[in-house]
Amino acid sequence: MTGLIGASDAETVRIWRWVFPNAANRSAAARNVIGTDSRLQLFDDLDAPALLAIAWEPCPEAPHVHNAELAWSADAQRIASWRAERSEAPGCLVVVRQPLKAPDPAAQRDWVSTVLRALDGDATPPEGLLTANFFAGRDGASVYNLAEWTSAEAHRTALTIGRHGPHGSIGSSDLWRAAREHPAITAEHEVRRYARHGALVSA
Repeated sequence: MTGLIGASDAETVRIWRWVFPNAANRSAAARNVIGTDSRLQLFDDLDAPALLAIAWEPCPEAPHVHNAELAWSADAQRIASWRAERSEAPGCLVVVRQPLKAPDPAAQRDWVSTVLRALDGDATPPEGLLTANFFAGRDGASVYNLAEWTSAEAHRTALTIGRHGPHGSIGSSDLWRAAREHPAITAEHEVRRYARHGALVSA
């Protein structure tokens, strides 16, 4: 199976998310970024005029992007990975950005361990989830999950399994409840769906 994210076994990653006034501005910026540094992987937000850039080792400097607001950036280190037994082609990258109440490297790892227990504890893992790649921000303040799904629709459907906050939850068990109610994390978190830039996607 060919993954959406290259160098998926790399230990470090840099990520940037920009928000644009419209899709045309996003496309123009993406063309400029691709011409500037071919090491960057670009992804279009499926639900907003935003662009995600991912850089694996060696990590370049932040690219200059016109007509955009830098929503956030991350310099992070891999702490865990999970892979489903099924082998299908991924069509959607889901990025979860989970802030902590206070910077705490131990809490980053503990929360990820809680999520992994929930994934492994499900008799039937969420339909459509193929991989989950967890990275701890070097500042200790956030955790990032770069998850490959079969499609955006599969992810939307999975979020209806459990009711928790504005995004829903991909599980309803006590283990998933423990992950979402972990004492170290904030209630606010970001969940975004992306497709590889330029790909034709049925969202």
